[in-house]
Parts: sequence; C-alpha cells; structure tokens
Amino acid sequence: MLSPSRSPAQTILKAVVTTASTVIQESTSVIVEQKEESNDADDNEPLKKKFKDDTDVEVETSIATTTTTTEIRLRPPKKRKVCVSFGYCGAGYFGLQRNAKDKVHRTIEDELVEAFVKVGAIPQTHADDMSKMAFQRAARTDKGVSAVANLVSLKLSPLENLTQLVNEQLPEQIRMFGVKRVAASFNSKNSCDARTYIYILPTYAFCPIEEITSESYRVTSLNTKIKQASGS
Repeated sequence: MLSPSRSPAQTILKAVVTTASTVIQESTSVIVEQKEESNDADDNEPLKKKFKDDTDVEVETSIATTTTTTEIRLRPPKKRKVCVSFGYCGAGYFGLQRNAKDKVHRTIEDELVEAFVKVGAIPQTHADDMSKMAFQRAARTDKGVSAVANLVSLKLSPLENLTQLVNEQLPEQIRMFGVKRVAASFNSKNSCDARTYIYILPTYAFCPIEEITSESYRVTSLNTKIKQASGS
C-alpha cells in the first residue's frame, strides 16, 4: 500500500521539529556540563577549606609549642650606710688608701674592697668607682705602717655573717672586726673625734755612735736619751 505523499507544509514542520529537538539536546548537555563543573567546584571548596583549616591548626600548634625565653633579673638588696672596723699589718703593702687605676702597688683597701665584691656586698662597678658607695676612711697610713684599729664608712648590701664572709676572703694579716649600721649622713673622716698614732722603734736606735750597735743594747733612761738626741 502506497503512503500518501507529504505536503510541503508537513515537510517543513518536520524539519523544524527535528532542529528544535537537536537544539534542546545540545542546551541540556551544556547545562549538565556546567552543573557538573559547578559540583566539581563545590567538591573542591571543602578541600580548600580543609587545607586552610589544617594550616591554621599547624600555625596554632606551632605557636602553642614555641617556648619563649624570658630573662628574669632579680633586684639586688638595697644598700645601707655602715661603718666597718678592721685592723691590719701593713708590711708588704703600699699604705692604706686605694688607687683603682694602679694595679701594681697593692694597698690594704685593695684587699678590703675586693673581698666585699667577692661576697656580693658591693658590685664591681662600685669597686672601680668608690665614690658610688660613698667610701671614706677615718685615718690613712703610709707604706708598711700597721693599724691596731681603723674605720671606714660605705654603702653596701647587708649580708648575714658579713664579717665572717669577708674574713674568709682576706689575707691573714688583715682582719675585719665588725660592721654597724649608721645614719646616711655619717662620714668616718669628718665624724672622727680623735686619732692616736704610736711610733715604735728599737732601743738600739739610741745606742751612742762610739759604741757598736747591737740588738742587745738597752736604754736605762729613755728620757735622758731623748734629751741627748734632741740636744737639750
């Protein structure tokens, strides 16, 4: 049986339907591809966020585990004005008074000040510049001269058993007798009201010139010899 022939209108309508169907399929394919790309982007977003979160955790962990070293400086005890009583045999020393710049000629004060530094009573900066600790002596002695008792005033940190600690650092021919707290205005030189000097010489120094000088010589009358020596 022969099919009836199509009219031109039917042919055109079929072509339009076929073209429209093709366009719809292509549009749908594009939409699907865009949606898939969008889904891929959404899938990558959590990964990116997760990576960011991991980085934050690492940074926080790094900060948490980092140890910060802080230097803590303890303030030294406050210095007080004191007077120190001491005695010494001056043999072998170039007097009492210290010259911080002279490292050759040792004095009694060199030993005393260095002992204060060693026990922590004064800092080294005060030993280098003694005016910082208001150091003052009651009396001075020359080379080779000894003192049964002398006194110095200065500012130092009060330490328990200071006398014992200082004596452990001093040579045997220098001894510290004690320390006493005084007023801030105290000055051992200006506050001293008396100084006693004793000159000792051997009796054979009065031996007459015509006699042979020996240590066995004894003075029978010292006053007579003094008058003879003075020419009176």
